[in-house]
Amino acid sequence: MKVVFLIAGKGRRLKTLTEKNHKSLINLDENSVLYHLIENFIYAGFKSFIPIVGHCTNKILSEFDKTYSQKIEYQFVENKKFNTTNNLYSLYCAKDILQGEEFILCNADIILDREIINGIGKIRGKSLIAVDGFNYSYPIDSPGIKSTNNRILDLGRHIPFKQNNGYAIGVYKFNKELSNLFFKEAKLFLEKDLNAGFHDPLTNLFNKIKIEKFDTKHYLWTDIDTFDDIEKAKNLNDSLTKKYEMKKAVIYNDLKGKTVVITGAGEGIGEAISRRFLEQGSKVILISRSKINWLNEFHPSQYEFLKKDIQDLNYFDTWLKEYSSHGNSVDILINNAGVISKQNLLDVTNENWDEIVNINSKATFFLSKIFAKHMIENSRGNIIFASSFANIIPSIGYGIYAASKSMISSLSKSFAAELAPYGIRVNSFSPGVIKTKMTEKARSENAEKMLKDISLKRFGLTDEVAMGVLFLASECSSYIHGSDLDISGGKFIVQNSK
Repeated sequence: MKVVFLIAGKGRRLKTLTEKNHKSLINLDENSVLYHLIENFIYAGFKSFIPIVGHCTNKILSEFDKTYSQKIEYQFVENKKFNTTNNLYSLYCAKDILQGEEFILCNADIILDREIINGIGKIRGKSLIAVDGFNYSYPIDSPGIKSTNNRILDLGRHIPFKQNNGYAIGVYKFNKELSNLFFKEAKLFLEKDLNAGFHDPLTNLFNKIKIEKFDTKHYLWTDIDTFDDIEKAKNLNDSLTKKYEMKKAVIYNDLKGKTVVITGAGEGIGEAISRRFLEQGSKVILISRSKINWLNEFHPSQYEFLKKDIQDLNYFDTWLKEYSSHGNSVDILINNAGVISKQNLLDVTNENWDEIVNINSKATFFLSKIFAKHMIENSRGNIIFASSFANIIPSIGYGIYAASKSMISSLSKSFAAELAPYGIRVNSFSPGVIKTKMTEKARSENAEKMLKDISLKRFGLTDEVAMGVLFLASECSSYIHGSDLDISGGKFIVQNSK
């Protein structure tokens, strides 16, 4: 089966960029959007391509001549009228090759998880449109669809936001019957308007032939229509590269499908923990006082973001009741949120005390109480507290912070004892000096001195902490209860660590 790429037009909304270049040639790393798209089709077993070109023809064809993971073949078709026509005319230029044949049509400006291509490629003999069926709370810049019982009834930007059943992402599968009817219908449209789009003939065919919706599920994708999309595409490509080429992300299969609430999820250790759970296939409820900038790397169906301070306990109590009323439950709570400030004890004011203790101890305790009651109703759960190495050995200038974390360590053990009869495990973890914004000032001023006390002679990484938390959350630690996991690189394991 052949793969057809629409690569003829200029990309009108990126005019200053695409005047002398094609948007499919935008580099995401050392390679272009088109290069990565071809590679993803190769991984799905496709090796025969038909690029329909016009603008920057030679540059685009040189992309097909590059070395890929497997050898490919291509037969290009040129739309010489690309300046005055639309994508329907471009596709019609390949009529003699494609009419009556089964093929996949793909926009050449999209980044997508290769699992989408894999899924469509395995289905033969059917006509399909890849659809993002997530229930967005706002319109997105793609053609909407209307469907019933998995059959598509209508497609296009004319469908009102509140009436659509998802969005077409730019991948279409034509079976032999559809490709035969489509080009006949396309001819009629082009006789009236050379600027018609390839969606137009499809609208007349939905009642004549069954075209099914292929649900892209939670798999990620994005297209490039605006300048803002370029950075989003780069981030997504980086995320997918890590997923498929650098390491196997799923470590604990039992975490797939679990619902995890993570406080302080925006950056640092909280970001690393959140990313790791998302990679495991968990549903993650992220809580942060600040905007989270990296969330567009994951599909919205994988997470829910609550932009709140954990001291707003009434909000979380109400939210959890509403969340539970729809048959949902929280399996794991990770109390990661915390603040730190430096004052010698004799300089501490009431405000200093309240700032540290109210968040690190008081709010964390009462939030845990809210979720513990919910877990008791479900007779299962797992609560993990972020303590600190400061709980083990305080540092001068951080006495109140150390005291707040000592309270957490003690509460963790008490919760463990009280919640054990309900099947709820409770543990904590104590990071040492980890490379985060919170420790940046101390590390820059006292790195040499601090490293002398760490046996491994280096500062920790946020992902190393996240891996420890994953372990405590998984069933691999099913008999670990009421414990504190030291993640400090061997800080002060002996008096003379040097």
